[in-house]
Amino acid sequence: MKISELYRKGVNKIIKDNLKDIPGLFIIDYSGVSAADMNVLRESLRKTKSRLLVAKNSIIKRAFSGTDNEGLSALIEGPSSIVFTKDDPAASAKVLYDFRKEHESLKLKVGLLKDKVLDTKAIEALAKLPSRNVLVAKAVGGMKAPLSSFVYVLSGNLRKLLYILDSVKNKKQ
Repeated sequence: MKISELYRKGVNKIIKDNLKDIPGLFIIDYSGVSAADMNVLRESLRKTKSRLLVAKNSIIKRAFSGTDNEGLSALIEGPSSIVFTKDDPAASAKVLYDFRKEHESLKLKVGLLKDKVLDTKAIEALAKLPSRNVLVAKAVGGMKAPLSSFVYVLSGNLRKLLYILDSVKNKKQ
């Protein structure tokens, strides 16, 4: 078996395996981005538990064939690479968006969030969202506020009762 055939089958398997288990992916055009800059991008994406995979378009298209996302293979033209997100797609989108600000030659082609296809504008909107931790904190704060107010109102009634009992006690003395 030739090395190119082993490589093709290996990358094909990696892509198919990642397509099953990921919450999202992004397809980018990296033409005009230097190898050193691509390594910087890879390192930034690793911090968000994402993986950047560069492969031949024919291999990527073959990996998409026979899956629910077969329509994405039509968008793979020119130098393309795939970013697989393991944890938080918004964090990966933010890294790509910020990198694109510094390197205008990088293009965001398409994204996939669960089963929803994202265009460039949707990817940018996803990148501008606050981080997952901030959103969770806001949700918890939103749930906490009414409960805190309710407790404060109930404690006010108890306080008033204590003032009345204290005044009654003072009058009897």
